[in-house]
Amino acid sequence: MIKKILALIFLLPFFVLAGCSSKSVPTDLVGKKLPVLRLTYADGSYGSSESYRGKRQLYIFWAEWCATSRKELAKIRDFAARTRKRDDIALVAINVDDLKKEEKVRTLMQDYAAPGFVQSYSGNGVYDDAFTALDLNEVPVILTVIEDGTITSVTDEFHPEFFDR
Repeated sequence: MIKKILALIFLLPFFVLAGCSSKSVPTDLVGKKLPVLRLTYADGSYGSSESYRGKRQLYIFWAEWCATSRKELAKIRDFAARTRKRDDIALVAINVDDLKKEEKVRTLMQDYAAPGFVQSYSGNGVYDDAFTALDLNEVPVILTVIEDGTITSVTDEFHPEFFDR
């Protein structure tokens, strides 16, 4: 019995992290046009991905409980700080936690804030409009989109070289 309990304790972190490293990102989105994503900004106002058309875009879908998400957010925040004067790129973080985690999420949004790094949080969890529009089911998911709205990559890692083109 003790062996079973110890085995369960040992395996628990692996179950907790399931879904937190999207090695099965939906690559079938590559080459398709980005649907219009409805965004709920950190201040409660609304917008859409259409406002970023004509720019190179990056969207990261993340959750408070996912360490991989936070690692990628830090990379994107640092990139945003380095490129804050560029007006040809759009960096958007979309949180998919529900309202029960709002306080933690808003604290993390402040931690990862940078000029030019837009934060979106609806509190709808996995029913967030942008998350469901793309039929996503794991985090983190990072999409890159070129100026005409075509999705060029779907991954779980930030690749800044996309913006060097």
